[in-house]
Amino acid sequence: MINQSSMRPRVVAAPIPRLKVIFRGRLSSLVLLGAVLLTAGACSQPPSSQPDLVPMPLPKDAAVSSALPGKRGGIFVQTTIGDLATLNPMVAEDMSSSSAISLMSGAMVEYDWVKEEVVPGLARSWEISKDQKTFTFYLREGVYWSDGMPFSADDVLFSYRAYYDERFPNRTRFHITINGQPCKIEKQDALTVRITTPEVYAPFLLFVAGVNILPQHKLEPFYQDGTLLKQWSIRTAKNHPEDLVSLGPYILQSYRPGERILFTRNPNYYKVDRDGTRLPYVDYVIMKIVPDRNASIAAFVQGETDVEGIPPGDLAWVQRAAEKNAFRIINRGPSSATSFLWFNLNPGTDADGKPFVAPYKQAWFKQPDFRRAILYGLDRQGLIDGVLHGRGTILHSTVSPANRRWYNAEVPQYTYNPERAKQLLFDQGFTYSDAGELIDAQGHRVSFTLITNKENDIRTEIATVFKENMAALGIEVILRFIDFNTLVVKISD
Repeated sequence: MINQSSMRPRVVAAPIPRLKVIFRGRLSSLVLLGAVLLTAGACSQPPSSQPDLVPMPLPKDAAVSSALPGKRGGIFVQTTIGDLATLNPMVAEDMSSSSAISLMSGAMVEYDWVKEEVVPGLARSWEISKDQKTFTFYLREGVYWSDGMPFSADDVLFSYRAYYDERFPNRTRFHITINGQPCKIEKQDALTVRITTPEVYAPFLLFVAGVNILPQHKLEPFYQDGTLLKQWSIRTAKNHPEDLVSLGPYILQSYRPGERILFTRNPNYYKVDRDGTRLPYVDYVIMKIVPDRNASIAAFVQGETDVEGIPPGDLAWVQRAAEKNAFRIINRGPSSATSFLWFNLNPGTDADGKPFVAPYKQAWFKQPDFRRAILYGLDRQGLIDGVLHGRGTILHSTVSPANRRWYNAEVPQYTYNPERAKQLLFDQGFTYSDAGELIDAQGHRVSFTLITNKENDIRTEIATVFKENMAALGIEVILRFIDFNTLVVKISD
């Protein structure tokens, strides 16, 4: 495992009038790790396909941003590599869909990426019982959905009921289930919710309390008839964006598959600046769908977009372009992003009874020393030097050093040591053929397939180096590069 952008560059504008952008904490992470180029007139005024929404009064206890007050107006343009797969929070598993949903979602609590702590969201405050198992949340008074319907504890209870319902498989259920047991969700009054956990659970506030809230007034009928997972699809986004209501800073204005996703300000967003001006400031957010990373970076450098992450391999020419196009590059330090691989340990079978993973391969993958041998045989510093141009850090756990609260440098470390890798394999009964191929005790050649998404050049390069490193151990790695949405489906199904 490596931190793939330990020294992430950031591109910012030259001293021209800046758009002031205020986002929810959850979205801010997308901007925080990127590169910002602010331009004048990145596109013309977007067309309207949403009915005009009447702003409701500001909440009695609106959330107040700590940022310096800015000016309202403007268009913010960015790119996304993948197209939308859904706008349903219960279904979304890909980055493009999740990024779009984050603009429209709200949760009782949020995560402040600067302070690295959980902060109030739709809940203005909460209390924790002495036994650390009961959490009482006090919701903000006067919050409305984008369509003008009031937000209340009923929406919170409906959301957890939907996430826990076994009719609707979803990833959120994993995060809100503690040691196999659900939490108890109770409505105390219209603006008070009590959640009791089956046992003490340290990341409760982040994982259990931070789920996206679903609109009961919109989705209850589909919960009742069992079609909830089919709602808020890309068909809805294309033909009926007005059906998608929001608690976040934006609402969907229109969607053109393969081209762009257009958002407009939510007139009923519950956050304000210090002067009491309702946020967000920016009128429109446009996500251009650009599957090619090189084209995305080129569009940014030419001033066609306002935000871009700069991969290490492109830093040199972007630096040269900065001198010509009047923007500067700032080293943002370690990124929270990581590159990793895992083995498929699914013991199940498909509809025809065929194992998803051959039993003899399962036997390899389940052995901790086999996995340790793989790690000893992977030259991660070589990956950093060759693929990331030296801008990375070897990780010895799943946590990046950017996460100061949870990073631990004292965990066991497995440095590059091919001879140690081979010894571990020998100890498990593996041998080498005359051709130098690694063979298990049953005579099977050690060979497996590594899958990653083809749109990400860094991942494909890492996979290629991994294949070469494993060949030195006598292991055959077959590479398959597929599109990201297909990768997500394979992982999920």
